[in-house]
Amino acid sequence: MSYRVAEQLRAKGYDVVAITELGRRQLGDEEQLAYAVSEGRTLVTYNIDDFCHLMAEWFQRGRSHFGVLFIKEATIPRHDIGGQVRALAALLDAYPAEDVFRDRCDYLRPAP
Repeated sequence: MSYRVAEQLRAKGYDVVAITELGRRQLGDEEQLAYAVSEGRTLVTYNIDDFCHLMAEWFQRGRSHFGVLFIKEATIPRHDIGGQVRALAALLDAYPAEDVFRDRCDYLRPAP
């Protein structure tokens, strides 16, 4: 996801980061998820296929995480920065608890 999504959400007061801001873009999926866990963060991704497989592996190994939110290109296109920001802000407002997505995977839906 674009760093612009994180910038706009932070401007609204949300505690979010983008991997591109952290210089972590070149790392693999498992490393990204492990980092999100170490930071207590939910991971948001368009990479549904790879992360579905990874989540199944983590489940089988009994590994815990702080959630993975998938975004479908057909639902909120990658180029729709505003749509991503609105959807994530609405979700964060609706579920303010830090661990609400613990060990869950779900799909991000467009904001109403």
